[in-house]
Amino acid sequence: MPLLTERVDKSLQGLLLLIGQRSSLLGLNTYVVGGLVRDIILNRVPPLKKIDIDLTVEGDSIFFAREIYKLFGGTLKVFPQFGTAKIVLNSGITLDFSSARQDFYPFPAAMPQVQPTNNLKKDLYRRDFTINTLAFSIIPDSYGKFFDFFGGLNDLNKKLIKVLYKLSFYDDPLRILRAIKFSQRLGFSYDDETRHLMQKAINLKLLEKVSREKLYRELELFFLEPEPSKNLKELINLKLLAFLFPRIKNLDKKERLWLKIEELGKKFAGLIDFDLINIFYLSFFYELKPEGISYYCDYIRLPKKRKSSLLTIIKNYPFILKNLTQVQALEDADIYELLSKIPGEGILFLMAI
Repeated sequence: MPLLTERVDKSLQGLLLLIGQRSSLLGLNTYVVGGLVRDIILNRVPPLKKIDIDLTVEGDSIFFAREIYKLFGGTLKVFPQFGTAKIVLNSGITLDFSSARQDFYPFPAAMPQVQPTNNLKKDLYRRDFTINTLAFSIIPDSYGKFFDFFGGLNDLNKKLIKVLYKLSFYDDPLRILRAIKFSQRLGFSYDDETRHLMQKAINLKLLEKVSREKLYRELELFFLEPEPSKNLKELINLKLLAFLFPRIKNLDKKERLWLKIEELGKKFAGLIDFDLINIFYLSFFYELKPEGISYYCDYIRLPKKRKSSLLTIIKNYPFILKNLTQVQALEDADIYELLSKIPGEGILFLMAI
């Protein structure tokens, strides 16, 4: 399949060729897998500095990552407990290395037990959806060779989100949120069996078995999607938003606010320094008293810096909003002084409401 040479930027092409050559010299088979392969086929490859390349190595991925780091530099992080490594190149491109492996889940939402394998097919079978099981070889002898063991290309063409096996959502309930993310981002539907299995997992409340840190960090990825309001609306449709934010009222009436935040986030990106994740959290919390927000921040287990920023905005925004309604009587310096009490996300949130 010539797509790897037809639809990939020349500089990225050169990077992949060099990685493939070094892989071959070391006697390793290396493949580009997952999201980038999917995006190449869909002809929606992101800008270079935003590209994240997942590389599966039939062999020692940490050893290979260190060799690539010697070649290109950047920043290297190694995760020996998972057999993975990450390099962020100076260009902004991220390289994620993992050794081909099989995962076994002893019970729902458990950390998987990992077993190495030198078999690409077995490695791809542990992934979430068929559309993310596609792979290209990058070693010189088979550069660009396409692998599709599970019908992922057919599901891409049919615009379907499909799990690989019946216990997928039991093994990792976070795949429920990932199914929502991919369906909304790509405009895809769940296939009938996947929809049935996902609803069954929701009814069994399997997401309650996931640690709060993992659950809400996955939710935060929704806020960074191109159209986060669609993701949040789907959470309402599946009756999951009330589970994520218990005791918060009128969740189904916040869509206009989410759309406004979405619009402002795009409009002021690069002009104001702001934390988009915090703006979306504010959309849920802003009608609570500070003690209520403090409770939720601890419940969600937000980092201290994020919690501090949210509390600063909540404590100051009613006073600021009241005074800004008197804007005719305020000098520019007065407005500046008011807004300087809160971080950038607070300013955008005030604009949104």
